[in-house]
Amino acid sequence: LIDLCDRKVSLALLAFTYLAPLCEFLSPDFMVYLVGPTGSMKSELSGVFQAHYGPFDRKQLPGSWESTPNALEKQLSDAKDVLTVIDDYAPRGDQGAQSQLNRTVQRIIRGVGNQSGRGRLASNLKHRPTYTPRGLLLTSGEDLPPGQSIVARMLTIPLERDAVDLPTLTRAQASLGVLPEAMATYLSWLQPQLDDLPAQL
Repeated sequence: LIDLCDRKVSLALLAFTYLAPLCEFLSPDFMVYLVGPTGSMKSELSGVFQAHYGPFDRKQLPGSWESTPNALEKQLSDAKDVLTVIDDYAPRGDQGAQSQLNRTVQRIIRGVGNQSGRGRLASNLKHRPTYTPRGLLLTSGEDLPPGQSIVARMLTIPLERDAVDLPTLTRAQASLGVLPEAMATYLSWLQPQLDDLPAQL
């Protein structure tokens, strides 16, 4: 995995993947955003690292920016102490669709950065559950979403078109089944330390 691409990229993604189980203790208030042109293998890279948490690949990633904001908030709340990929922030040809996409992205990223959910009332004026992000968010796009305060909540990682070593990527994709075993071993190593981790971290 370290040799998939420039180590500034691969080590950041690897560290982020293994940071996720520590969210309960650290409450990270940022996300990682891979930004690069079409063909830079953003989704493929995201799929490899997401595969630490189950049978995922570039065609089967857990989240999409086509989903509603409420659905994404619930998903990020349910995904406690794990990595969740929401793929792929892409420009829309229709101005209305682009505005809706931007509102969704800004709401979700602001929630991650503030470690907060959106309060809602039901029709009987009782409070509905508030869904706070409890894991880590990795996403990608050809451009950054608008808003300085939104970009400030991201670790932005530029990815060039030829940055990924394709033979290494092919080998990694052929071995995705071993990645959950690596994560399980890491969790087994963490488990006896759980009582001491808050103070150490």
